[in-house]
Amino acid sequence: VSSAVRDMVTGRSVNKLQSLGRAFVAQNNERIASLIQSKGVDTEVRDGKVFVSRAALGLPVSERKGDFGGSPWISLQDAIRAGHISFSN
Repeated sequence: VSSAVRDMVTGRSVNKLQSLGRAFVAQNNERIASLIQSKGVDTEVRDGKVFVSRAALGLPVSERKGDFGGSPWISLQDAIRAGHISFSN
C-alpha cells in the first residue's frame, strides 16, 4: 500500500493503487458470495458482480424481452434494491 501511495504522490501514477482496489473488490465479492451461500442460497461471481439464483429466492426466471432476459440469475444489487435480500447485524 505504501508503495502504491508513494507512486501516486511522487510519480502521479495510480496504476498500483488501481490494482489494489481491483484486488480488494474481487476478494470482497467472493466473501459476500460465500456468506450468502452459507445461508443456503446459490450464488456465483461473474464479470465482477455477485449473482444470486432467482429460484433460491422464490422468483421465476426473468421475463424475456427480445434477445434479453430469461435468466435464472439476478444481480445481488438488484435483489437488494427489490427487497428480496437484506443484511442485518
